[in-house]
Amino acid sequence: MEAVYEAKTKHTDEMIKQYVKFQNNVNTPTKKLQSVLIAMCVLALMLLVPQKNFHILCMTVAALILLKAIAGDFFTASYLKREDENYKRQNDILYHFGNSGFHMENQADKESLRLSYQDIRALYQDEKFWYICMKGGELHMVGKGDVLNYDGRFGMFLEKQSGLKLKNAKTTVLERIQIMQGRKKSLEEDRKKHPRKGLLP
Repeated sequence: MEAVYEAKTKHTDEMIKQYVKFQNNVNTPTKKLQSVLIAMCVLALMLLVPQKNFHILCMTVAALILLKAIAGDFFTASYLKREDENYKRQNDILYHFGNSGFHMENQADKESLRLSYQDIRALYQDEKFWYICMKGGELHMVGKGDVLNYDGRFGMFLEKQSGLKLKNAKTTVLERIQIMQGRKKSLEEDRKKHPRKGLLP
């Protein structure tokens, strides 16, 4: 397969940070909002029970919920850095994008993975990365400065080969709610098409 574009990436601090942020924005878009609402509900319980000890308990629980919502990205990124061998060894990960498909190559682990553009579920970008979401759940990230022969048209190339439009990876609260509503509707439609029989799935 002749490569039209090639990229050389590493799992850097910035990539892991953006990976966690992207997963939260796209896969769990209302998680932080839900945490804030739960914390508010816990604090509202103080109005029902006029006891000082109960008030202290409610404030402690609400503070822990908010702390997890605020610092959750940091803890997740720290965990990934401890577990990711590609990050610890700073392995080069090469991508070769051709007209018929693309493949990822990790020479340190002697790993090579061939992928089809038809298996791409969605494409996203921000000012630092392109995010290639596969139907199997995998996420491939290519830094804006990692494309070796970049000519300003790599994003358009991905759109053309996959038949998909690049979406903005940064979402507002309203957009996150709309994403969740869309997923809920899709899940309900899927259940209607494939109803469960009995108690087991």
